[in-house]
Amino acid sequence: MAPMLACIPDLGQWSAREKHLLARIVRAKGSRRERDYALLASRHQRFRAAVEQLANETTPPAAE
Repeated sequence: MAPMLACIPDLGQWSAREKHLLARIVRAKGSRRERDYALLASRHQRFRAAVEQLANETTPPAAE
């Protein structure tokens, strides 16, 4: 996850609470149950928006 997190341009501007919740997401990603990660990630609006933005920026154009 570190390379993806490094690509979030405004991560340094996130509130302490947002960063705390992000740390919980990162720990959950490394846990035994993927469900914990999915639930936490889906509930963190700023993280979800950042991931969606990154995905949109890196999506290759459709093949013709």
